[in-house]
Amino acid sequence: YSEETLNISGRLKAHELTINGENGEFIVGPVNGVLPIKYRLNKRMTLPNKNSKMNIFSEVPVFEKDNFSNLKNFYKNHEICKNCNRITIGNISYGMPLLKNVNIFLKQDNDIYNIPLFDADISGGSLKGTASLNISNGIDYTAGFIIERLSLKEFCEGFEPIRGYISGLVDGLAFIKGSGAGINNLIG
Repeated sequence: YSEETLNISGRLKAHELTINGENGEFIVGPVNGVLPIKYRLNKRMTLPNKNSKMNIFSEVPVFEKDNFSNLKNFYKNHEICKNCNRITIGNISYGMPLLKNVNIFLKQDNDIYNIPLFDADISGGSLKGTASLNISNGIDYTAGFIIERLSLKEFCEGFEPIRGYISGLVDGLAFIKGSGAGINNLIG
């Protein structure tokens, strides 16, 4: 660290880490795995224009309705990244259970975190996706995922007013991209 530069390099290892909201409104954990950390800020260095069309998300497939069956096959046949770090999260809850058995496979290439695969159980179904995060000039991110066989009955158990009124199975997909910490620059 100096007045002109900041260099961070290392690994953050989590073992049975659980994060709880102040009043139990959210719970994430237990978290296990290693997160590589490499970051360099040089105030003299010229940073790329945020509006430039640089493609930093080359590992994220196309998430469009017409491509759903191709995405299902992509994730069914997707090889687990051999050079990736694996992070596992037992549960993610926000007022009700949302995701279970979360697996995140990630690798860092300079200021870009690529997540070639993340998967989780969601209300009796499965969620599988891909994401990328660029921290070179603020935060830019993109993520796409598919959901297969989400049980509306199981999902709605967490909502007292509609519990027992909705049933069925849902398949779907979503794609988001954005920048910064808020939702002002979120597209999806």
